[in-house]
Amino acid sequence: MARRKSPISEPHPHRFRITRNKTYFYVEGRKAAEREVGRKDCITWRCYVHLPTGVNGKMGLKRTAVYGGTSEECKQKAEALARSAPFVLDVNLHQARIGLETIAAKDFAWALAAHEDPNNSLSTSIKRAKSAALPTVRQLAEQAIQRKASLNKNTNSDRAHLSKLEWAVSHKDGKFKLGRLKVDEVTQSHLVAWVTTVTNHVSKHTGQTLSEHSVELAIALVKVAWNELLHDEEQAKCFDSLRFDSLGSLFRRATPREVDRRLLDIDKLLTVADAASSPQEAGVLALLLMGLRMNEVGAVRWEDVTTDEHGRLWVEPIGSTSASRRQWRPRTKPGWRENRTIPVSDFQRQMLDLARQAGGEFVCGPSPCSSSDVAKIFQDLSRRAGVCWSKGDHCKFLRHTVLSTVSEVAGELVAEQWGHQKHRDTMLSRVYDLRQVRAKRRAARQNLFANGTCASDLLPWATRTFARPHSKSG
Repeated sequence: MARRKSPISEPHPHRFRITRNKTYFYVEGRKAAEREVGRKDCITWRCYVHLPTGVNGKMGLKRTAVYGGTSEECKQKAEALARSAPFVLDVNLHQARIGLETIAAKDFAWALAAHEDPNNSLSTSIKRAKSAALPTVRQLAEQAIQRKASLNKNTNSDRAHLSKLEWAVSHKDGKFKLGRLKVDEVTQSHLVAWVTTVTNHVSKHTGQTLSEHSVELAIALVKVAWNELLHDEEQAKCFDSLRFDSLGSLFRRATPREVDRRLLDIDKLLTVADAASSPQEAGVLALLLMGLRMNEVGAVRWEDVTTDEHGRLWVEPIGSTSASRRQWRPRTKPGWRENRTIPVSDFQRQMLDLARQAGGEFVCGPSPCSSSDVAKIFQDLSRRAGVCWSKGDHCKFLRHTVLSTVSEVAGELVAEQWGHQKHRDTMLSRVYDLRQVRAKRRAARQNLFANGTCASDLLPWATRTFARPHSKSG
């Protein structure tokens, strides 16, 4: 009788499912399946592996059956079992030579039983290894922060909310920490429980729950972290397991948040404006009186100040400054693609003439100014002008003061166009280049006229004369 050339036999179909008359049953063996009538599907393959074994010092070979869902899986399991045996076989299996210490019979039996356990099968082991390689939510968040930092984006908010991922959260399956869960372990119920915990958290410093804005920023951190899954093909399979658009009802209150947007006294504002003596101060006040946001004021470049065919100046905000690094970035709150353009009154034109003497790229100086820089300049000018503001007054309310004044003199529709200039067509999804943006803004200037008069000419400071300071030139 010829000896086997390989310790592993070829896999063969073993267990079949017979489907007949919309019912099914199982049989073992090809011959048993051939005797039955109906559709036959092989669901289990079997092969044999000859393993050396030692009992009481005697060596022998034991034929062991190995099963798998497919022929390939069955063979892979048999090969893995053969490699795990602590013996070395010769080519013809004529004898078994000890390569390691003799294994005890009970240990060998345990190895066989463990390998036949479905929890220790090859496919399960591969699945477990892939799961172990997946990142946690905390690791994704840190990866997202590093990516934003590499793009020179502000990450202060994300870092501030990073610790919330380590808060203990009660769940129906027990307590968990969102940041320590693997991405394939996170479910929508985990996310809902975490948002609920963050919403109801009482601050030790204030004794109050977090604001809606703080909760939104915390959720934004998890959302930007979850988007990191799309950069990896294997991890992207977990992306659709969470939804972030259904969380608003967990933390938003039924009544809208009241915002105190007080109006500043116009006479006091103009007194402060008259006190401007340097090019930077003149540039800051001129832009503030246009109703620009504080982070837009310091980002206006001279190339954003244009003249139309009638000699009128227009400012077209394109960028803003980051709060932490004082860096210019090509976007504003309403979006750089929006056709927002603002007319300049003659009073402000005179202030811009002084600001232009400083030279440089920006209206407010050679480099961008942050919101805190703008606030400090306004405070210094107020002090120099002898203007005392009421408690709570701040130059950030100057924008609302200007828009309210435009509404009074030119109407609400003009004021809305002045402050936002949102597109009213379906072209927002297009990616415009700067040339197209400029063209759309020129076309939108007609929205800033009331009865044929530009809204800037109707403002109470339009006809004022800016008293240029007597300073040495150069």
